[in-house]
Amino acid sequence: MPSRLTSKSPLRLFVSVAGLSVTGLKEPLVTGTLLYALTKGPTHIRERLLAPFTNNFLSTNSAARIASLVAILKALTAIGIAKRINSALNRFALNNWAFKRKGTPFNFDGAKSELVLITGGR
Repeated sequence: MPSRLTSKSPLRLFVSVAGLSVTGLKEPLVTGTLLYALTKGPTHIRERLLAPFTNNFLSTNSAARIASLVAILKALTAIGIAKRINSALNRFALNNWAFKRKGTPFNFDGAKSELVLITGGR
């Protein structure tokens, strides 16, 4: 699947400096942590995260570029959380809406301890 990140996008630059892969950015733990660090984190952490970008990416119109980076991280975090919730609901539905398996599973080993009777009735 082709990446939708262009070579000039702020996220591509941030990913290359942070050493993250695009696959890692689909995880809400990674994007949520970056989002928190850029919005609510201490100023010294924010400055260290944005230091590599001050000469090129943030040299002009830095407030708008940081705002667009935060918006991208918000969207990626929301998508990642939605995917996690969807996956959990799918597992729950495939397990017949039960949190744990009901009863004990059949024992199909060499000892003939289980009996299965198949009838032709409807």
